[in-house]
Amino acid sequence: MEYAARINNLADVDAFIAAHSGAPWFVSMVGFVAGLPFMFQMVERERQLQVPKYLRPRTDTPKLTLGHGGCFGCIYSV
Repeated sequence: MEYAARINNLADVDAFIAAHSGAPWFVSMVGFVAGLPFMFQMVERERQLQVPKYLRPRTDTPKLTLGHGGCFGCIYSV
């Protein structure tokens, strides 16, 4: 989360959490596995959180992990 805060020019992890939780998100689709929402933050483009995808994706993701790929986010429910 420190990396995500830094590349979004936020002061610290708490600022990233506030930016993430302080604005509504639009679920643009549900897929990949049942109940996996692909979400888009409904703020001005300048305020959208952006986190690049991994070059080598992980093979395992813990339940309830918050993921980011570009400007899209998701909550891994399973």
